[in-house]
Amino acid sequence: MSKPAYLPTLTVLFAAAASAQVQIPNTPAGRQFSAWLETFNSGDRAAMQQFADKNMGGRPVDAAMAERTQSGGYDVKKVEESTDFHLVVAAQERGPARQWMRFTVNVASSEPYAISPIGHQPMQPPAEFAPPKMTAAEEAAARKGAPFQQFSAWLEAFNSGDRDRMRQFLEAHFPSGNLDAQMNFRERTGGFELRGLLQATPTTLTGLVEERDSDQFGRFLVVVEPEEPHLITRFPIAAIARPADFPRPKMTEAEI
Repeated sequence: MSKPAYLPTLTVLFAAAASAQVQIPNTPAGRQFSAWLETFNSGDRAAMQQFADKNMGGRPVDAAMAERTQSGGYDVKKVEESTDFHLVVAAQERGPARQWMRFTVNVASSEPYAISPIGHQPMQPPAEFAPPKMTAAEEAAARKGAPFQQFSAWLEAFNSGDRDRMRQFLEAHFPSGNLDAQMNFRERTGGFELRGLLQATPTTLTGLVEERDSDQFGRFLVVVEPEEPHLITRFPIAAIARPADFPRPKMTEAEI
């Protein structure tokens, strides 16, 4: 993991809050992002390419189409920063994984307000949207589920640092995974320790890990197919700030 540059049933109240959408600012950046998001969420390739040709220098939309299929589209939940030509929002996937994403939008300062490439990266849910902590019973149930079993098998292979073992795991359980990328990731992090589970459904799991070679935390999402053998279809791990629940240990006298 590069240093930051890299469900249990919820209450009715939380579900209602999570479903709420916010008004995107009526600024050049806000209007352009709103138009882009509407086109993206439509899943219409021709409309997406037409928008890109007009506003984004004709960028190919293949990657955007793949992300649309994977995510199911996004709903904006919070505006984090806004000026006339700059916008940062927190959004959540419409698909079953419910991944949170931070979008950063910059547009030109004059008409037609061309859009620079839209940056986006996985994020922790904002505090007001954070789900309740899993109970002991819910966590025990999650550990018996297919997503956790796949995650545990991956973690063992990953932490071993054995290229052949990782290759065998990817071939059997995560066909879209890239072996070289996995081994480079292992070299950079030293492996991971599981620090906690956050949410689980029959096909998804989110949780926290910590690098073995540093105190960097990451938030992972595992998505598996519903049918046997429950192949992994998505598995992002995003660097996050150290959670408040895991304060850094105090230095010993010798370390001082």
